[in-house]
Amino acid sequence: MTRPVFALKYLTRFRCIADRCEDTCCAGMQIPLTTADQARLTAALGAAGHEHVTPLPAPVHGCSAVLSRTETGACRLLDPRGLCSLVVRAGDAALPDACALFPRTVAQTPHRVELAGSLACPEAARLCLLSEDGTELIPADSALLARFSEADFAPPEPFDALADVVRDAALAMLRDRRWPIRTRLMHLAALGARCDTFLFRGSTDDHAPERLRDELNRARTEHAWRETHDALEHSAGSGAQVVQMLFSLMTGLRPAVVVLVLGLA
Repeated sequence: MTRPVFALKYLTRFRCIADRCEDTCCAGMQIPLTTADQARLTAALGAAGHEHVTPLPAPVHGCSAVLSRTETGACRLLDPRGLCSLVVRAGDAALPDACALFPRTVAQTPHRVELAGSLACPEAARLCLLSEDGTELIPADSALLARFSEADFAPPEPFDALADVVRDAALAMLRDRRWPIRTRLMHLAALGARCDTFLFRGSTDDHAPERLRDELNRARTEHAWRETHDALEHSAGSGAQVVQMLFSLMTGLRPAVVVLVLGLA
């Protein structure tokens, strides 16, 4: 990895709390296994390792199998105490890549690689939301990327160069305390909706930078802010309905646009 590595500060503090977590990532998810993952299972568990592997009918993203699960959807390696029996026996190094990486996610710009995390993990959410400095982007040890493969990094393209432009604008809007938080969130969601037709990985729109500049200039105006705010103020919906409206709008966007608009790419 030749580009410098940065991470959100909360992620550099993250450690899995295992059985002390109020939820478990060891249930409800299908864990893909690479050839290397299967070799680590065999090395740690011997012949018994095969009992925890379910072959796939055809390879998916280079993985030919998944971790076996119980009838309730829990990983068969999860013991009654809520601990991973594989880690107890052989340590973190024996974990499949998907388990070792969660909740970490990786993104890229032309100049750096960035590490963030999924807030689906309760401990990651706590560290992110309850620390004043949790979302500071800081230089990080490239060792944090050790389990990521080249397949986790999309080929560079012009889209990547817009990440900093969008993030800086989004963060400025989120920090604009003249407006209630729901107005700020809706304003960003509306911006994402307007950019959704041209701001995405694989776009062939040669005018995307100019179109993005125009949309950002529009979003910064007092008139645009007032329009968003008044629309919310005059709606008859409750706070919960506004959140539902935001969710519906954001889930209709391409993932890359959501990530960029929220300033996390």
